[in-house]
Amino acid sequence: MKKAMKTNQICMIIPYFGREPEWFNLYLYSCSKQDNVDFYYYTDCLKPIKQYPNTHFVYLSYDKYCKIVSQRLNISFHPAHTYKLADLKPFLAIVHKDIISKYDWWSFGDLDLIFGNIGILMNAENMSRYDVITSHADRIAGHFTAIRTKSHYTDLMLCCENWKSLMQKDETLGVDERYFSEVVNPCYKVISFMYRHFFSYFTHDPVKTWNELQSITGRWHQRVLFKEMYTSPVPKSQDQAWYYYPATSKIVPPSDAYQGIYNNKSDGKMYLHFLFFKKTKYLDTDNYWRPGFYKIPSDYDFTQSKDSVKITSQAIEIKKL
Repeated sequence: MKKAMKTNQICMIIPYFGREPEWFNLYLYSCSKQDNVDFYYYTDCLKPIKQYPNTHFVYLSYDKYCKIVSQRLNISFHPAHTYKLADLKPFLAIVHKDIISKYDWWSFGDLDLIFGNIGILMNAENMSRYDVITSHADRIAGHFTAIRTKSHYTDLMLCCENWKSLMQKDETLGVDERYFSEVVNPCYKVISFMYRHFFSYFTHDPVKTWNELQSITGRWHQRVLFKEMYTSPVPKSQDQAWYYYPATSKIVPPSDAYQGIYNNKSDGKMYLHFLFFKKTKYLDTDNYWRPGFYKIPSDYDFTQSKDSVKITSQAIEIKKL
């Protein structure tokens, strides 16, 4: 990897080991369209066919990466499964201090998505007003959260009394979305309890309810923006389609993708999270991707494409315009 230079305001750090997702060439291209973000990947996967100026790769073994984490956090971090790396997200700025010190903001995210326009959330107004910006209304989002580098939130997870024991357990515990949420917003446990045991039985507008509960406790997190971006839709049918336009980096959801408050296309363009397109423990359905669903060649040149990418629960494919 070339020496990191600060060309953008935001860096995103993603360690991943094993096999890259089928849609990785599409994902990387969508990253390249984020003009204000540099992406850093720590991986043992093969070098991608196409690389872009704002995507940087550090190649190393999983074992070596775990040793680096152990040294920099002063813990024993050697989980059997790479999925445990999801719990590492709130600590990535400590582990990769040499990288994030060059940027105004650092962020963490996932690979099971494609970006539309990060700037919808990471705009000048929000970045001047807040120190933490996340794409869920009810909690820290593991698939996208950004933190101002020179803020106490950068190493705030160290204030969690049992963080070492959480990180040294082999199983994945949701440290990023559960425990980090509780540290960022001290009233998270309270409003979660209120919502689960009372408001959830009456509300027809869950996001609005969460926002109202958050506003009550807002004085404890005035520098944190919890903003629901509706990034993780549930496909209703096999032919319900989302479209990604490589030339403009625009994501257009189907008109019936959301109900009521969710039917806001301007909020749906930040990125499209594939959680419910895959076979997942969070949803019991037969409507999900199966082997062979990704139909775009690995060497497809999105930079020259004038077509769109059609995404359904059955396939990701090029749609001729």
